[in-house]
Amino acid sequence: MAGIAHRLGSTINTAIEHARKTATEARADLRKEVGAAANVQTRTGTKKETERYKVSTSTWLKPWTWGDTETIESTTYASYEYIATADAIERLVNYTHESAADLERTFNNIVSMSALRTDLKRALIEELNTGSQAFDPAEFRSTLEGTLNQLALPELKLDIGDCSQFISSKFSGQVRSEKKMEALRQTLRESLDLVFEKLITGLNTAVQQLSSDLENARDSLEKKFTAGLQSELAQLKKDFAAQETEIKRYGDLVTICRAGLAEAAVFAHSSTRG
Repeated sequence: MAGIAHRLGSTINTAIEHARKTATEARADLRKEVGAAANVQTRTGTKKETERYKVSTSTWLKPWTWGDTETIESTTYASYEYIATADAIERLVNYTHESAADLERTFNNIVSMSALRTDLKRALIEELNTGSQAFDPAEFRSTLEGTLNQLALPELKLDIGDCSQFISSKFSGQVRSEKKMEALRQTLRESLDLVFEKLITGLNTAVQQLSSDLENARDSLEKKFTAGLQSELAQLKKDFAAQETEIKRYGDLVTICRAGLAEAAVFAHSSTRG
């Protein structure tokens, strides 16, 4: 029975270790994606510049035109670099939604209840096959099923809310100056870090809950099997104690009988001589 508890505990410990390892890998992947999402590109725009200036329309031979002027417009086009606030918001929102969906999918597939059930049953059968034939497999399977039926693995649901406000509250439209573009990039990085921390906090909480639930199932199985063993052992002790009492009583009775037989033999011998 101790061997059974150990095998089942080892199977559950493997599931716990797998959950923690997968969560660690998910955190690393999520951190890498922060760097990629922060790389917002500049766009190239074109601006129209119109210059107005006056020119003289006077003619030397026509005095009446002296002092006349005419306004001339000169139009040029110049290119400039800018960051669209919408691009930065889109990168932040996409990172948030995609990362949350990936983490939920990864976590909810960390431990398959059907696979765990199969692994535990296999471990139980293998241990029973190497144990005493006196063990009743049905009883152990019933104990295992009862514990598993009480085990409900948690699901991860992440809700960051409206993360776009981190940027939209400070910037809008086209951001053109180098100083403002750098400020927008910095705000995007800080917003991504904030979202990352919220996602990781949710993941850590879920993994801790999952590990705790699995540990409770493991300990419950161990206690149930150990309790059965202790109960049987206690009963055996009582039975042995009762048998020892009975043996002592029979021993005392044998002693009395032997003494009685000895006295009877002496009496019979004396009567024969007389």
